[in-house]
Amino acid sequence: MLPDSRAFLDMTTTITKPAALSAEPTLDQKSVTRTVIRGTFPLSSAEPIVFLIKCLCSQSGQFGDFNEWDRVYSMSPETSTPKNSILLRNHSVPNYPDLPVSLFYLGRPERRVTAPCERRSITAVSIGREADAVLSLLGCTFVYEYMRKGLRCRTRNGIVIEIFTIERFQEKHDVHSTIPLLSDDEKYAIIELISDTGASPQELEDLMRHISPHVSLHTHPNV
Repeated sequence: MLPDSRAFLDMTTTITKPAALSAEPTLDQKSVTRTVIRGTFPLSSAEPIVFLIKCLCSQSGQFGDFNEWDRVYSMSPETSTPKNSILLRNHSVPNYPDLPVSLFYLGRPERRVTAPCERRSITAVSIGREADAVLSLLGCTFVYEYMRKGLRCRTRNGIVIEIFTIERFQEKHDVHSTIPLLSDDEKYAIIELISDTGASPQELEDLMRHISPHVSLHTHPNV
């Protein structure tokens, strides 16, 4: 359904801190293990789905808008492999070059716990404004290609729900030049249910079924 976008949606990834980055600049590394269910639904169905999610999260006090810019990797042939890539994600900020940046090293998922769930370990490295300097150590150059824009909330049992659309940039280094990724006859939103606090895959599946029967779940092969 989203053939050109799913490669840039994968936040359930194995991420490692390269040894070359152990010196300056100082990095703040965080490791978790996540389970995720991903799906899509027509934008025409968004209002009742968002209303239901607001009701589910009304007592948690954590619900709001977000914008994230995906700065897609371009690695040198010597360092690039089909199963390992790098993604910069810039969170909820309006202008470049003052974006706080998280560096994600994307690796192989574990075998699915139960389809369509995936479970992976993830390490997010905060590198702030030193992004270009850090990435040059890895032989990488980056450009902005996609923006995720939507809603994020958290249920009482620690499941994060994200609903968003994706836009692409007409100008690779201009975060204000976005146009819809999908054509007018493909107006879909993406929904992700993510757990990194111990909720089981079954809890995620139960919540997804409760949200709406109109959500089309995505399954992904192991790579």
